[in-house]
Amino acid sequence: IYTFDASTLKDVSSELNLILEVSVADLPMIGESKTLAGPFRFEFDVPFHAGKSISVGRAVEVAGVPVTLEQVVVSPWGVKAVLQSPENHKYMPIISLTLPNGDSVDGALISKHMEASTAQYFLGDFTEQIGTWTMNINELVVGAWTTKGMKVGEVVSVDTPQQRLAGPWVFPVSYTHLTLPTK
Repeated sequence: IYTFDASTLKDVSSELNLILEVSVADLPMIGESKTLAGPFRFEFDVPFHAGKSISVGRAVEVAGVPVTLEQVVVSPWGVKAVLQSPENHKYMPIISLTLPNGDSVDGALISKHMEASTAQYFLGDFTEQIGTWTMNINELVVGAWTTKGMKVGEVVSVDTPQQRLAGPWVFPVSYTHLTLPTK
């Protein structure tokens, strides 16, 4: 799992109680039987914070192509930007996030968010970066990738012509702070 969307969790404290159960199998040589060990069960707690959701709802049009930044979610592990597809096309944004201190972070993971939306992830703790953040989509790559039937974050080429749409689509986002729970 690359990302975890905690938006569906309600009334969660500052920790998640998780259980991981796995079995282990060896890779036998030809003619040997497979050995299976387990299942092994691990129970553990991890710190939890759903993050701060910032509703943006801003559309920017470049060369007749609109892109909408619907929402930004800031958490201690990273930032999720939810983008609406122009005309419901499947596209991959070439995107970066510029922080108030001038640092620029490239988008790391991409996944399907809802039917016409894409979630782009920026990995790192940016919770102390108070001020105006800028999401920059330098270009859109259309018709060259799919996530259908793939693992979250996995991008695979498909046999369709690739079209690159030059930007930039620029979205300023005002970020104040994230209050983390205390124990």
